[in-house]
Amino acid sequence: MYVLFLPVGHIHEDVDQMFSCVEQHLRHTNVCTLEDLAKEAAKSFTPNTDVRPVITVQDVKALFSQHLYSQFANHSRPLWFRFRKVDKRCYMHFKKWECEMWEPESCEEYPHGYLVLKDVPELHQRVEWVMSNLERLDVEKLTKELPEAYRHRLPSAAQHWWAKFISNLSSTYEVLSSFWCSSHVY
Repeated sequence: MYVLFLPVGHIHEDVDQMFSCVEQHLRHTNVCTLEDLAKEAAKSFTPNTDVRPVITVQDVKALFSQHLYSQFANHSRPLWFRFRKVDKRCYMHFKKWECEMWEPESCEEYPHGYLVLKDVPELHQRVEWVMSNLERLDVEKLTKELPEAYRHRLPSAAQHWWAKFISNLSSTYEVLSSFWCSSHVY
């Protein structure tokens, strides 16, 4: 089985056409706030798209973490991954670009690649949804630096919008969270 994460703009999926239309529209439109972005993205494709913030994702990490052979790190750099089943075990190779050789090279220590799974997870089990959180967001720094960095580029109405958005970030997030929890059907 191959799972490919190709470079942005080169995935050739059906959704590319929609994002291409959004990109073309935004090239000729000033977008200064998240509201502007949602409004312009919605009208850039026919039929109009439904633009919503992503505040939850499926917790695939929790599903697989107990089955991983060891801790994984630095896995955001490669763009290509190859998984192979050898003697009922899952092995992985990776590379950054298509023209490169798969790593790790076959050697005594890694004859089939990196051992990935110590056992196979039950894939029919329900994957939980998790909400994004603001714990690592430095709101104080954002409040200070954003207006300074963009005051010459943003119209005053957009500056005020961002100041209000940042000052209400926690409550805005809570509103989105409560909306999600009350309206999402599992």
